[in-house]
Amino acid sequence: MQAAIRGCGASRGMTFVRPVCMENPGRVARHSQDPYTRTIGKLCQGGDWACANGDLEALGDIAARLIGYTDEPLCRELGELSALCHDDPDHATAAWARLKNRVLRSVTPS
Repeated sequence: MQAAIRGCGASRGMTFVRPVCMENPGRVARHSQDPYTRTIGKLCQGGDWACANGDLEALGDIAARLIGYTDEPLCRELGELSALCHDDPDHATAAWARLKNRVLRSVTPS
């Protein structure tokens, strides 16, 4: 156990495997073999970038593009998010955090 804590387990022949349940859903989606899932993962990464950089116009565009990849009620909520980006940046970024996770869960295994 100490080897794992100090980070030298690999040098002792130990292999560390991350359980699927601990995998980041955005990363899983971006690296998926399925082009549909990969596109959603990349759009979600772009939405995170837009939020981090305060680019609400880009976030609104990404939300609008995701509408074509989702079903109700996510479609409707992404449309509302796209509209929020023009009027209320604080609520738009908060809504993005919630919606992004739901969009990713809709295409990645749990």
